[in-house]
Parts: sequence; C-alpha cells; structure tokens
Amino acid sequence: MSYCAEIITFSTSVEPNKFLARRAAVVEIAVREADGLVAVPFCGRRQDGTWLDVWIYATQEAAETAASSGADFPEFVALMETVTDMEIEFVDVPDDALAAVMAR
Repeated sequence: MSYCAEIITFSTSVEPNKFLARRAAVVEIAVREADGLVAVPFCGRRQDGTWLDVWIYATQEAAETAASSGADFPEFVALMETVTDMEIEFVDVPDDALAAVMAR
C-alpha cells in the first residue's frame, strides 16, 4: 500500500506562534473530520523564512476532498488568510517509507 503526502510550501504574514496556534486548530478539525488523514508529521520554517507543511493521506483523492471542504471551517479560513505564495505538491509515499512515523 502507498500513501499520498501533501507537501505545502508557503509564506505567512503573522508571527510563528500565532500561525502555529491557528494551524493546530485546523489539525484538530482535520483529525476529527477528514476521511483518509493518516498523519500530520511536521511543519517547519526554512532558513529563507518560507514554511514547509506535510500532511499524509491514504490517497490523493482524500487530500483533495479535505482541502475542498476547508472553507466550511472558520479555523481553516482564518489560517488561509495568513498564507501567501502557497504551492502544493502531491507525492506518492511507499508504505515502508512511513514505518518510522507510524510506529510512534
């Protein structure tokens, strides 16, 4: 079995702590609402100030469905208001590549 990693790169207009608090609220909703969400292993800021966020879903379709329903949640809308220059890439992730993340 393989998974789909949604790799999101972006900039944010707010302080890191405020952004991460908004992100945490979205993760909480996604864990409860998004079918096919497997893990949200990390979000980090690069040396150039841009951010990288990784969400892992059972399939790319599950990732796209979750993203399309984001506007239904005020927390997601509030988070997206702080994001600019966003790019999303979908990556096929073999099951064995997730073994360490899933074991924890």
